[in-house]
Amino acid sequence: MFELTENKNGSFVSAANATSQHLAYVDASTNRAIIKVDNTSFVPWNEKRDSVRMSTQETWGVGTVWAIDVWHAPFGVRFFSVFFFLEWEKC
Repeated sequence: MFELTENKNGSFVSAANATSQHLAYVDASTNRAIIKVDNTSFVPWNEKRDSVRMSTQETWGVGTVWAIDVWHAPFGVRFFSVFFFLEWEKC
């Protein structure tokens, strides 16, 4: 597992684990991509919730605009949906 940026309360899992835990998949009935954090109701102290991290080696130039169509965004205490653009200063 990989620790979330800035040591938050979650751990990134591998693609295989994300698929087997049903954290990332395509819903066959709606054809929507589903990406979520685990929804275990109890996580023991000092353990982390599993989460998905998508990454690419693809680069985009200055002025690139990103747009997403979100059907549902999770919310709650100590949880937020976020996009991290790493090394943006090299663009």
